[in-house]
Amino acid sequence: MKRLLLTMALSFALISTTSADPALKPDHVLQLIHRSTPKAVAAKLKRDSKMDQLFTLIDTGDRKWLEVAKALWPGLVGEADRDMHWSVGTALVKNPKAVLEIFSPDEVEAACEGDFIEPDEEFFAAFLKVPEQLALIKEPVLAEKKRLCIAKITTLRDRVNELKKEEAAALDAVKREPPDRAFDKLKELRFDDKALTRIFEGNRDWMAILPLVDGSLARRDESRAWVDSMRFGLIENPAPFLEYMSKGPVFLNTQNVCAEPSDTRLAVIDEHIAKLKAAFARLKAERPELVPTMDACLKQMTEKH
Repeated sequence: MKRLLLTMALSFALISTTSADPALKPDHVLQLIHRSTPKAVAAKLKRDSKMDQLFTLIDTGDRKWLEVAKALWPGLVGEADRDMHWSVGTALVKNPKAVLEIFSPDEVEAACEGDFIEPDEEFFAAFLKVPEQLALIKEPVLAEKKRLCIAKITTLRDRVNELKKEEAAALDAVKREPPDRAFDKLKELRFDDKALTRIFEGNRDWMAILPLVDGSLARRDESRAWVDSMRFGLIENPAPFLEYMSKGPVFLNTQNVCAEPSDTRLAVIDEHIAKLKAAFARLKAERPELVPTMDACLKQMTEKH
């Protein structure tokens, strides 16, 4: 009994040191896991708000951090388990051989699913090319894991290509419609939500439909969602939205986009204005012709609130 209590006390002391050390170290985290349990260490990391830091380190593909991921994964559930899938999947792009060597076939297959939520476009393109890197790995002992991963990513890549074709066809169909029918066509094809996502991303192909749907938005229930997409898009990628608003559109103009908050809490509005000012400040030197539209937008927002 004394030995058990001593072991428990030592484990707790080791786990507690993570809060005193702001920089996670792979050998230290592995020591904690080996002296305690993956579940206990995961709980402590979560309490100390270190899980995001840990996943970022695993993302790098560094072998030591991948060994930490392997040891910790059995103690993760729910959102943390999902995040580990994504981190190991991210590491796969940078160090595919190490991922195959360290993780079990089931874990490799999970990491190769590529079920990321709104991944960065450049990263996701690199992820879909991982089979090309895997093809260079010749060790027989890794052959089965390599086969599983290539099969998963190839299936995903085929589906992505199919969706791109469907999206391009839908976009082309909407562009062929007259302005009073364009929005109805979007809904008919069930691409209205997809259009909002693409427009929020500042996708110029999809933004080309804005003049077609703009005039009919004012009388539609969906108008607020489109305004919100433009408003938050201004922060993430201001240039294409400012270009559009500078042309004097009927509905998605500075008066509506810059002065119709969906969340009227003062703190939220103040934070939004601060982010908007920062986004515009970064763009002013590069795109001076858009400065009048930036100034009009900020004036509209600050005057109203």
